[in-house]
Amino acid sequence: QSSILVDGVKIDDPQTAHNNLNIPVAVGDIEKIEILSDSGFAGAVNIVTKKPENKIVADISVGDFRTIAGRISASHKWDKLANRLSFEKKVSDGFSFDTDYDITNFSNRFEYSFSGLDAGFSFGYLKKDVGANGFYAPYPSYEWTKTYLSKIDFNFEQSGFSIKPEFQWKQGNDEFKLDVRTIGGSNNKHKTDVFSTQISISKGGFSLIPNIATERIVSSNLGNHQRDVQDIFANYSYDFTRKLNSILGIRYNGFANDSFILPYFSSLYNFSEKTKLHFLVRSSARQLSFTELYYNDKANLGSPDLKYEKATLYE
Repeated sequence: QSSILVDGVKIDDPQTAHNNLNIPVAVGDIEKIEILSDSGFAGAVNIVTKKPENKIVADISVGDFRTIAGRISASHKWDKLANRLSFEKKVSDGFSFDTDYDITNFSNRFEYSFSGLDAGFSFGYLKKDVGANGFYAPYPSYEWTKTYLSKIDFNFEQSGFSIKPEFQWKQGNDEFKLDVRTIGGSNNKHKTDVFSTQISISKGGFSLIPNIATERIVSSNLGNHQRDVQDIFANYSYDFTRKLNSILGIRYNGFANDSFILPYFSSLYNFSEKTKLHFLVRSSARQLSFTELYYNDKANLGSPDLKYEKATLYE
C-alpha cells in the first residue's frame, strides 16, 4: 500500500505490489531514500539516485552456499556532459532446496546541460530468477522476472519558475511456476507496460505535479487489459516563522471508473535541530492491481467488481 518512486516518478507495478521493488537501480547508485507522507495510499518511498561524477567503483563479496555478489560502476563528467554506467551481479545456491537466485542489474544515466536547460536519459534492466519455496503457497515454486525502465527528463528554470517534464516507460515480465517438481504443464506468464508523463512546476512555495499514465497487461491468467490513470497534486508551503511551516494541498485521482478529490494538510514545528512536532491529515485512494481484479486459482479469486480502496490518514 506504499508507492515506490525513483527520482520523484512513480514506478508501481500494476500487476501486483510484490513486483514494486523490481527496480533496475544498483544499490551503489542510490544517493538517499526519502519517506514521503504526501504520496501513495499509505505513504511512499522515493529512491534518489546519485549524479554522475568522476569515479570508478568495483567490489566483490562471497559467502556460504556459493553466494557471490559483485558490481562495477564507472561515471565521468565533462564540460556539459555526464554519464554513469553500472553493472551488478548476484548469485547463490540458497540455504535449502529452491531458495537459489540469479540476479543481473544493469543501468545507465546520461545528462547534458545547455542554455539553462538540463536534459537526461536513463535506462535500466533487471533480471531475477528466484526460487520461491513456500513463498506463495506450500510448494517449491519458481519465478523469472525481467524489468525494463527508461526515462527522458528535462529541467528548465526561468524567472523563478522550475519546470521539469519527464517521460517514462516501464515494462515488467513475470513468469511463475507453482511446483518445479511437476513435469510439463503451463506457467503463469504476465507482461505489463506502463507509459507515464509527469510535469513538475514550482515557484516559491507553490508546486503543481500532474501525472498521466497508461497501464497495460497481457497475461495467461489475468487476461488482456488496459486502463488510464490520472494523478494531479497541487500544494502551497508557507513559513509562518523560522520554526513553523504548514503545507496545504489537494490531489485529484482519476481511475478507470472512479475519480476523487483528496485534501492534504501538514504542519511542522521545529523546537530544535533534533526535536520536531509533526502533524498531518490527508485522504488517499488506491487503484486496485490487476491481480486483485482478475487472478484465479484454487486458493485465490479476484473480482472485477472491486472498485478502489480509500482511506483517511492521521499522523
